[in-house]
Amino acid sequence: MLCSQGTYTISNMPSDSFVALNTNYSSTGLSIQVSPNLNITSYSNGSLTVQKVSDGRGYIKVYYKGSLISTKEMWVGGPIITDLFYDGNYIYSETDYMSQAVEDYYWIINGVTYHWIEGRKQIHLSYGTYNVEAYAYNSCGRGPSKFTQIVVNNVSYSLGNVSSDHQVTIVPVDYSGAPQPLEVLQAENKANAKALTVPYTLQNAQSGEVSGRGEMPVGGGVLDFSRVRSGLYVLTLTPQGRKPETFKVSFK
Repeated sequence: MLCSQGTYTISNMPSDSFVALNTNYSSTGLSIQVSPNLNITSYSNGSLTVQKVSDGRGYIKVYYKGSLISTKEMWVGGPIITDLFYDGNYIYSETDYMSQAVEDYYWIINGVTYHWIEGRKQIHLSYGTYNVEAYAYNSCGRGPSKFTQIVVNNVSYSLGNVSSDHQVTIVPVDYSGAPQPLEVLQAENKANAKALTVPYTLQNAQSGEVSGRGEMPVGGGVLDFSRVRSGLYVLTLTPQGRKPETFKVSFK
């Protein structure tokens, strides 16, 4: 890893007059080429000093009349997050496959900062639009930020507990049907307020009479139907921009 400046020794080099810099070909013999994010600041008798231009993958290559004979690779500067994506259940960040010795990851999601030390970073997002910034630190310092916007419109639900006093628990689930974590993020954008709740309607299964309606948080919750008589009902959830989801509910 090279943070700002590094000196490298290239053995078995001829006198300086035979070594061309910043090229991959020299008619007199050897040449030295560095990656675009490095700059050669000095060279003398096999001792090469390079300076960081920008973060990223770096290399020093030595050629003999256009043929590559030696390569030195290194990571230059702070770590780079190459991708932020949502797979339908969680948001993930990825870095270049070259080791960057990342020590700390930071995500800022709709103004809320999350910090991880190690391991793959993931967090569940509920229905909504999210502005995401991600960056990381290594021993060289902070790398550049990666920005993206993620729109989540695939929340599904399952019917949880139905209590004896007619309290119905609704749980968000992933594609496999497994419950999502309870710590569901909520977007802070007021313009997106409608996306933060899910309208629901409770109808009597026999008569079709509407016995209850309201809105629940997009992360699920407990619906109070304590005033509803015993019987069989149909509960319909209508997430914004998606097909309604229906459940049969029996109150005893």
